[in-house]
Amino acid sequence: FRSMQIFERILQAIQKLDEIYRVVFEFKYLHELSDREIADLLGVTPKVVNVRIFRALKKLQNLLREE
Repeated sequence: FRSMQIFERILQAIQKLDEIYRVVFEFKYLHELSDREIADLLGVTPKVVNVRIFRALKKLQNLLREE
């Protein structure tokens, strides 16, 4: 039961991310795409994808700490 609550909190936090970060996060961790694959889909470089993933994770940490 506790793990389900944690899972729900994480999902809610992901939904609060700005779209630019949420999209790369979902491609990376839900669809398990590589940075190169994500970059090709979005028309950006893998470095941009890497930076967005890093920022998404930082924002998620902050969102989860706030709750």
